[in-house]
Amino acid sequence: MNPLVCFGNVYDNEQVIEGFNNLPCDKLRMDYVKSPKQFLKAQEFFLNHKEYTHFVYLAPDLIINNSQFQALKQNVKDNKVYGPILNVNKLKYYDKIECCVNLPTLEFFSRQYRWIAAESRIYFLEHNIIELKVKYNALAFCFIKRKILENYKFTEIPYAVKQKPLWEAEQGYAVDLAFCHYCDFKEIDLIVNLNIKLKHANPSKNYVGIKKEKIEFLKWQE
Repeated sequence: MNPLVCFGNVYDNEQVIEGFNNLPCDKLRMDYVKSPKQFLKAQEFFLNHKEYTHFVYLAPDLIINNSQFQALKQNVKDNKVYGPILNVNKLKYYDKIECCVNLPTLEFFSRQYRWIAAESRIYFLEHNIIELKVKYNALAFCFIKRKILENYKFTEIPYAVKQKPLWEAEQGYAVDLAFCHYCDFKEIDLIVNLNIKLKHANPSKNYVGIKKEKIEFLKWQE
């Protein structure tokens, strides 16, 4: 397996950047790029470099370490989309896991995220349920097999919808929800590892539109 990790940096958070820089793989760093452009640029780069087997996106506020990266890499196996878990946020939903067993709708006013409770995660682990199939997982550092992204373009929905995406309408849907709808439509399983839990960094200033965009490829040197 040869994954490419892509990082959409907007906060300049030192903990997040340090975790990203220390990952033992090739990386694509995109600084201050407005969404959803960072996903589209990263996918274009990934598809143009056939040596990579999996696409992995690191959100701008997630702290990852090498042991978590290696654990995910070793357990992907035949799963097409495989990732860790994390809290929804550090405030109101600190006790909820950012994934759902039911798929949230694209329609904003009827959309509900029925987050998995932290207590449920403990129950699953106590009963030796390590991997869980979900319908939504926010693309939290997921390993996505190449074949999927050869047939899918980030931001797109595989059927006609009236709802506008978030970058076109204030109350729209984001890239992660669009991707999860595609996986549901194509019957692609989203698997999360309940043992591997990432952390959110502390909130900080968003520099998109303030600092100049920069995209840099970082070749890993052993």
